[in-house]
Amino acid sequence: GELTSIQFPSETFETVAAFELKIRETLDYPDFGLTTRDLAAEASHAVANSYDFGGLFAGMSFFLIIAALILTALIFVFGIEQRRNQIGLMLAVGVKKAKARKLFLIEAIVLAGIGATIGLIFGAIYTQIALWGLGGAWADAATGVNFVYSAAPLSLGIAWFATVILALLVTFLATRSISKVQPSQLISGIDPV
Repeated sequence: GELTSIQFPSETFETVAAFELKIRETLDYPDFGLTTRDLAAEASHAVANSYDFGGLFAGMSFFLIIAALILTALIFVFGIEQRRNQIGLMLAVGVKKAKARKLFLIEAIVLAGIGATIGLIFGAIYTQIALWGLGGAWADAATGVNFVYSAAPLSLGIAWFATVILALLVTFLATRSISKVQPSQLISGIDPV
């Protein structure tokens, strides 16, 4: 406004205390554009209605596991597809389809077993590093939550066996479909229609 002060005649109030009391009774904080808030109640309400991210993390973990399994399957399918000539040559020289399939399944067991073991080791190391980071450098983002690494042997075993079984299944299906094609077509690289 245009005023910097307001002057009241001294005879209006007997004492300064009476003046202050009259002002306090007459004016309120909203008259000055100020509001009071109960911050403790608002904080309690915010905590009570907070969103649980556990379901979100579980969904994201499930998606990552499915994506890893699909990538594993694709690696084995593409590996078989790239070796069509080899399969065709084996079949052309008289190796039985079951024997050729058995060789590829043994190879899949070895590769998937080694890959799953390495994946479990580096996955555990990565998880411990990530949890260490959340508890250290990013502690403010974690809002005081204490992260503890705990790997159950059962869950690690299930992950290892799921990877190996998937690799075997995909290898079996890929070699089965390819072994239905004539060896001459496999050797020449002609795709059957």
